[in-house]
Amino acid sequence: GPRPLGPQAARLAKIVVLDAGETFQPFQSNLPVLLVTEDNPGLIQMYRILLGNFEGFEVVIVTNLTQARQVVRTTPKEKLFVVSDNDFPTGGETIHTTYAGQTFVKELREKGIYVMVSSGVLKAKIFPPGGDVQPDGFFQKPEGFRNLISSIIQRAEAIRSQLAKNKLIAEG
Repeated sequence: GPRPLGPQAARLAKIVVLDAGETFQPFQSNLPVLLVTEDNPGLIQMYRILLGNFEGFEVVIVTNLTQARQVVRTTPKEKLFVVSDNDFPTGGETIHTTYAGQTFVKELREKGIYVMVSSGVLKAKIFPPGGDVQPDGFFQKPEGFRNLISSIIQRAEAIRSQLAKNKLIAEG
């Protein structure tokens, strides 16, 4: 019969994909939270498959800016990191840039939240050198996908060790 899940399996990344109208229910754990904005079903599936193999962080995938902002509002800043598509639906929100991703990256940088961008458009077109907003990382679709996944894992590790340090300081 099916084997009971060991403690190992229980820690694998929990991945939540929100439908367009759905509201985010904040995660209850103390793990890092990765927010992904992506509206391409094929890429959402790829994130699910590739990130499902890792452990120690939680993932929420949203398809529009309304949901993305909601996740940012309800997740402690020190736990959150983001991978943003460049061109995704606004969900009715107002943007002052060509793409939702540009607006969102600016908001995240102003809050000090780590954000990587994954885009089919060249970086210089969206974030010109010397421009006022630059993401923490940029990955060209589709060939940058593998590097993006390893950067996600590294970032989750960094946040996890920072959270552990903060906890020690708080308890000390």
